[in-house]
Amino acid sequence: MKLLIKKLKENAVIPARQTEFSAGYDLCACTDAPVTIKAGQTEKIHTGISAEVQGEKNCVLLIYARSSLASKFGIAPANCVGVVDWDYRGEIICALHNSSDKDYTINSGDRIAQLVITPVFTPEVEEVTELSDTERGAGVFQQHRTRASRAGASGLPRCLPGRRCGQLHCRNMARRRRGFHKRLLWR
Repeated sequence: MKLLIKKLKENAVIPARQTEFSAGYDLCACTDAPVTIKAGQTEKIHTGISAEVQGEKNCVLLIYARSSLASKFGIAPANCVGVVDWDYRGEIICALHNSSDKDYTINSGDRIAQLVITPVFTPEVEEVTELSDTERGAGVFQQHRTRASRAGASGLPRCLPGRRCGQLHCRNMARRRRGFHKRLLWR
């Protein structure tokens, strides 16, 4: 299997893994001028490349955030994970969202996301009237999904800042520092 890359612009950067065991290939911006993503806004960032996975059709290219951009600056793909289907041959464009309160500027050549090749399963779809029973059944995603179950006797959230409850909304320390923690608890 090979990842074939076609440069669509002269200044495009071929994706590369930074270490032998890196899962993702870094995608770089390919712009004519710096692009500023304003706080709370989304911008489409061109990469100047198109791609094909040769030798394997049951795969997809997934575009993930670079952890350093997401955790330090709040810059991540707007749709969380971008999908580049096997048969797509156009330019790879990353819609990046700035979830911070500060503008962020991207220059041509900056690493903006990572490309991961993933196998895809495409089973036949069949409509049925019943599904098999399991121990969990139709149980909720997590038991603390309602506002009442998140509140203690005082009516305050059980997982106050500085005390993590171990649930998903408390695991991302970078988000807690930016104030997302409180917003997630009271949705």
